[in-house]
Amino acid sequence: MNYKNLILIAGLLVFVSGCISQYPDGGQYGVNACSDCDFNVTEFGIKIEVIFTNETFDGVWKGKVLSGRKGEQAMDWYSRQMNWSRVDDEKSAHSSGIDGIYRKNNNSYIFAEAKETVRKSDYDTPLSTDASYGAQMSDQWIEHHVVKINDSGMLGAFYDGNYDKLVVLYKIKDSPGSTITKDFAGSLNKVGVDHVVIIKNKGGNNN
Repeated sequence: MNYKNLILIAGLLVFVSGCISQYPDGGQYGVNACSDCDFNVTEFGIKIEVIFTNETFDGVWKGKVLSGRKGEQAMDWYSRQMNWSRVDDEKSAHSSGIDGIYRKNNNSYIFAEAKETVRKSDYDTPLSTDASYGAQMSDQWIEHHVVKINDSGMLGAFYDGNYDKLVVLYKIKDSPGSTITKDFAGSLNKVGVDHVVIIKNKGGNNN
């Protein structure tokens, strides 16, 4: 093998090593993580799916830009990628209740909570515990709202345990590698949420 081939192989190994480092299979992700690659990680017992997209969300609700609205638009965008059907009425980001209810093809349900943040850091705002009928996204809290909706299929799926809980977090102007904090993860663990989807712009600076 000649000298030029050795240099070529060495360069290829360095390239492959760099690519692998952008797709680790667990642990903390630093800000140098691939800014246009999707990845999965487990943080504090929470499964986190990070998705980078060119999709933009305007935050508009009935002609006005509302805080929290981009998070709900991102949640709906993700549900479409998953081919879920939305079964509740779209609502204002300031409305009480479950942010989004979706049905999978197998007739199981997804009860989803949407969040958004403008901080260039890990998300740390815990779920609300103010309601008299249970902490946000707890089984008691979901049951309260499902009973009010009074849909027989949804009620049956809920009482059969045929549902999942999901939090979708849209990160605006955020560092590529940030995820969630221990405090936020703790509030999710308490109510049985073990799956978070974080959506970011591919450029690392969402609009």
